[in-house]
Amino acid sequence: MTVPRSFEAAWWLLLARGCLLFRPGLALTRKRAVAPRAKPRPDTGVRFARAVQRAARHLPFRPTCLEEALALERLLHRAGLDASLVLGVRRAGTTIEAHAWLEHQGHTLLGATGELYTPLHRTRPA
Repeated sequence: MTVPRSFEAAWWLLLARGCLLFRPGLALTRKRAVAPRAKPRPDTGVRFARAVQRAARHLPFRPTCLEEALALERLLHRAGLDASLVLGVRRAGTTIEAHAWLEHQGHTLLGATGELYTPLHRTRPA
């Protein structure tokens, strides 16, 4: 029996929250290679991003952009797809805002476009 995509996304969002609360360094240090699998559908990344957004709306807390990006990265990894989690910043008046987003095959899947932010860290090369 397969778990519906939204439930799996909710699970990874909860795990991302816990990891960032209790072991923050662990969340960004995973460097494992993507396991080769059967060729997925071309829209798999977009479908998983929608599942994460759907799941985020139904949780008792509002996941951060980093939690959503970590959850989506894990879903894609399990499907055999490679993605790059990007952390960036921008100046907003007198403050600096941070943002996380996920890129797959040169496209931003989740989060605001990276053009608004200056990338500081990328988990995989562009």
